[in-house]
Amino acid sequence: MLLRSALLASMTFLTACAHGPAPERTASLTVLNASDFTICDLHAWPDGQGPGRDHLGAARLGPGESFTVPLAPGRYHVELEDCRQSTLFARRALRIRGNVRIEFRPIEVERHGFDHRRYAGQPPSGW
Repeated sequence: MLLRSALLASMTFLTACAHGPAPERTASLTVLNASDFTICDLHAWPDGQGPGRDHLGAARLGPGESFTVPLAPGRYHVELEDCRQSTLFARRALRIRGNVRIEFRPIEVERHGFDHRRYAGQPPSGW
């Protein structure tokens, strides 16, 4: 009986080794808010499913703060929204394996030849 148990344990070990390492069972998404905006909603949902829940809940992600969401490994759609539910960031089919970090920092877009700070919304003379 003891020999039979030892043989069964050896076969189980060999079978586990033959299949390689176990797949990752956990992953996480960390969002760092490197902007001047407050992030009120962080949505992350698996590819092929409907929009996900707000992972922040009642919390807010202020400038300079970060938040980590534990997830199963896979492809996710990720959206960050301000407190008016305006989308600040959206990424489709983001592959999340291990620990993925998103650093949110908005870009400034300016029309060539027009300085919006100087004219405060009014076009320069001659337009």
